[in-house]
Amino acid sequence: MRKTPVLILIAVLCTAGLAAKPELQPYGFLKGDFYYASNKVASWLNSTPTAVTQAVGDGPSTMAFSAAHSRFGLTGSVDVDRVTIGGKLELDFFSVYTNTNANANPRMRQAYAWVRMRKGLELRAGQQWDVFSPLNPTTNNTNANMWYVGNYGFRRPMFQLLYTLDLGSVVPCIQVSAGEGAKEGDATLGGDNLSLTPMLQGRLSAAVVKIVTIGVAGTYAAFDSDRDLTAAGFSADLNAAIHRLFALKGEFCFGSNLNNANIFTIGGSGSADHAVENIGFWVNVISKPLDFLHVAAGVGQEQIISEIAAADLEKNFTVFGDLIIPIGEHFSLAGEYQFIQSSPKQGDAANASVVDIAGKISF
Repeated sequence: MRKTPVLILIAVLCTAGLAAKPELQPYGFLKGDFYYASNKVASWLNSTPTAVTQAVGDGPSTMAFSAAHSRFGLTGSVDVDRVTIGGKLELDFFSVYTNTNANANPRMRQAYAWVRMRKGLELRAGQQWDVFSPLNPTTNNTNANMWYVGNYGFRRPMFQLLYTLDLGSVVPCIQVSAGEGAKEGDATLGGDNLSLTPMLQGRLSAAVVKIVTIGVAGTYAAFDSDRDLTAAGFSADLNAAIHRLFALKGEFCFGSNLNNANIFTIGGSGSADHAVENIGFWVNVISKPLDFLHVAAGVGQEQIISEIAAADLEKNFTVFGDLIIPIGEHFSLAGEYQFIQSSPKQGDAANASVVDIAGKISF
């Protein structure tokens, strides 16, 4: 008889869960891009200007058209008793091999479920953005995200726990996650997981008067079965939406063997005998002087600080500027100029100018 109240409670919760079904709302954008590069460039080691990550050297100018940066998502939530449950699915069509292909396949960006308590506690399960180096710059070429020039965070399957405490003028937040980090035996994450250790990430942040958010984060992952090959990193981030005429965001990061855990660096992956250590930063300024004219500018750099071969890439630097022309509430035209310089440890640096013109409609 003692089990009866427990069984009744379980039945009530199950009935409430079945009755409450989240309605997922579509969102995203359709986007077409035209690219021009003055010299030979590479996007993820492929010779195309559609997501430039490196200047390669003197060579013929190139151009390309693409719609692969278009994006589609579903998101929604519903209240169930004393909690809110929800989920998010986000796809795009970008591929490093077929990024100008008119028949590109969908690619999963995010896919996770979440449950949020009324007191600020939230659990997320599924593929999400990294807790480490969490910000992305405002740039027309959205897929490049300034990776290889100071931005590091990516996305991966994980369980993430967040706790937010609203104190009025200050809102602190703690995030911790355990997720997929291993790719040492395969080209992709989840190839082996020989260490049997999840990738751990944590971040402490505070939003001040809901205008300026400052955060610090760290990450750690072990790879082989002996756990003598590890990755570790530290990041600090700032996001300050001070005024429509001036908003600022940026990050500073350094780490060791981050590329082993799918956190991209120009130095590639390290080994148990030789760690690849890097340091990087990026800063992005956004201004909206008119309803029909928005301006963005940014700079970023990454440098390898460990010992490397003379021909290896030691530093990657970029500076860019954007003009964005909103037409109505959902359509915009944008133009971006980017200068990128890639420098080996010894020898001449490679330079390129890249122009990206785009039209986008959001929904």
